[in-house]
Formats: sequence, C-alpha cells, structure tokens
Amino acid sequence: MDKLVSIIMPVYNSARYLSEAIESCLDQTYRKFELIIIDDGSNDDSKEIIEFYWRKYPDKIKVHFFQKNQGAAAARNKGIKMARGDYLVFADSDDIHDKERIQQIIESIKRDKVDMVFNNCLMIDENGQSLGKDLGFPEILNNSNGLLLSLQRNYFWIGLAIVKNDRLVYFDESLMRSEDYDLFLKLLFHGWKFTFIKEPLVKYRIHSGNDSSDYEKARKATIKILNKYPVENLYTKLKEKGHPEKDIYITFGIMSIIKKEYDNAVDYLNKAKDMAGDNYIDLLQIFFYSGVAYYYESKLKDSYESFKKAYLQDSEDSALLNNLGVLECLVNEDLNKAKELIEKALLLKPGYLDAIYNLDRIKEGKRPDKITEKFLRKNLVHTYNYKL
Repeated sequence: MDKLVSIIMPVYNSARYLSEAIESCLDQTYRKFELIIIDDGSNDDSKEIIEFYWRKYPDKIKVHFFQKNQGAAAARNKGIKMARGDYLVFADSDDIHDKERIQQIIESIKRDKVDMVFNNCLMIDENGQSLGKDLGFPEILNNSNGLLLSLQRNYFWIGLAIVKNDRLVYFDESLMRSEDYDLFLKLLFHGWKFTFIKEPLVKYRIHSGNDSSDYEKARKATIKILNKYPVENLYTKLKEKGHPEKDIYITFGIMSIIKKEYDNAVDYLNKAKDMAGDNYIDLLQIFFYSGVAYYYESKLKDSYESFKKAYLQDSEDSALLNNLGVLECLVNEDLNKAKELIEKALLLKPGYLDAIYNLDRIKEGKRPDKITEKFLRKNLVHTYNYKL
C-alpha cells in the first residue's frame, strides 16, 4: 500500500511565487499526498491565494493562518501537528517541484531502507532564470560519517528533504535561524539513515539582498545548536561510530572555531596533528583551520606559517589562497604577492565574495583583511530563503 505523504509549506509574504509553488505540489505524479499550508502572518496577497486553492482543492489542502508572524520553525511545527502522513516533505513557498519528485523519493526510501532522503536542486534567481548551479552533495558524505561531517557544517537544506513522521521531527522555535540544521543534527545523532538523489528535483530560488547581519544571526544560532551537544557526549558517540580520535579532534577544532573558542581549537588541532602522519588531506585541514584560529587570536605569524604549510598540501584551494594572500600582506607587507594569490583564488572560484572584498581593498590602497573560515562548497551560494 502506498504511504501517505504530507507536504508542509510555511508561507510568509510569498504572493509573487506562491501560485507556482502550490501548483507544482498539486501536480505530483504520486497522488497519495496532502498539502498543508501554514500562513505565518502574511500582509501581502498570500492569504487570498491560499484561500483560492483551498476552496478549489478541499480534499487535498489543509490550511492554518497565524495572526502574527511566528517564524519558520513555529509554522512548520504547526504543519507537523496537522499532518497525517507517514512521511513529511517541507516545501518552501517560492520553490518549484518536479512533478516526479515525491514518486522518486518514495521509491528511494523503499529501495534504500532509509529514514530521510535529500534531493539535489537547480538554483534559480528571483525571476525564475537558471543560475547554472546545482547544490550537489559531497561524495564523501555517507551514513558512516554524516554526524561527524555535519558537526563541521550544514550539508542539508530543509526544502530538499523528506523525513519519516516521528516524534523527533520538530523544530526549536527559539531559533530564528538554522532551525533545519538543528533538526538534522538531532536526527543524525539519533542514528537516522539518509540517502541522496543526484537529480535536481526542485528549482530552488535564490534571493538577493543578504547582508552580514544574516550571517551573524545564523552563526549565533549555530553556536546555540552546537552547545546542545557537550563535547564528552559527542566524543563517546563518535567513538561508538568507529571514528578515529584524529578525525574527532579535527571536528572539535572546527566546532571550536565556529564557537569562537580559538584556544580550544588550536589545542584540538595540535592533538590531531600528532596523529595525522603524512596524510595530506588531514594535514591540509589541520594547518588551514589552525591558521584561522591563530588569525582570530591575533597571532599573525603563527597564522601565516600554518597557511603556508597548508599551501604545501594544496596550492589550488581558493579559500587557502585568499587567506594566505591576506597574511602575506599583514605579516610580510607584500601587497603584490597578496594580490597575486587572491586573484588566483577568484579565478578558481568566480563569485567568491571574500576574495572580491579583499581585491577591492587592495585597489583602494588598503590592506586586505578578510579571511575565510571554512573550505568553500562546490557551488557558492549567498542566500537567506525565509525572511522574517
């Protein structure tokens, strides 16, 4: 018997894109679904659009209207409480779903016997034009290392997920950013299995106009999330999963940088270095993140030496080239060398904002000063999809 799928769509001032998003959900070839739309206090025409589809498809659509904006987490939680499905799909109100999406996901669940599935996406701009990018998923990411790598960064987007309906699936409403990261980290910690579909089954809309305040709010939320997991508990859990101490310490070093605990980061990374041997991937990570930690401790010579050692492991990494360029200027006052390295970083990763910023400063006769804290993703994305 086919499983019932509940599609949960939070809406906040999405009138421009809402009809197309709803239509793409209703057009699914997999017919055993319900669409639950939660209006989160919109003050545009979203409510009228929702009511139109609700009247037209009363057997398929459930709705709830919040009087005041409560945030994406609260809207999704309300949808979860209303859901009758065996599986939950979280749809953004400005994205477009391939009509085969749910069918392919359900087939993947049956075949791979997993708890959640993530599909790829094609990125589009505000006018629906392709940006020529997909999200992609790291080939190294799997059920053996999913928790370990997710402690380093968020690889999962809620708008690309389907999960089984379970008591663990709820969002922390105290988080106004990164609530999807919080959810998936929790599920991975509890041993949930996942798989990826490489085909882009969602057109994922990228919005312009993001600023540094979004980044800082997301970082504060991420720190709050990571602090839910004491290091001692994580160490035990990761050892149970068979991870070597070296990998655990590298992860703890990265987590410490995220939390701005730079002394701890250096300590963890030094422990990892003593265990790394001559594995260039390990050494690249250890020296790169040590360089980041030293930089924020204002130990610029130590930062420079760390980035130089990382450069010996990989001379073609954009984030590393940018960071080494910054330190060439700050430590050696070699502006020409800095410019050469940062230009190479931008050539390798067009659209790389930190490199663009640093080159602009050089053009203005100023010293570059913006380092990148993590290795870059396959595709650079600058977005905040749900605005409060």
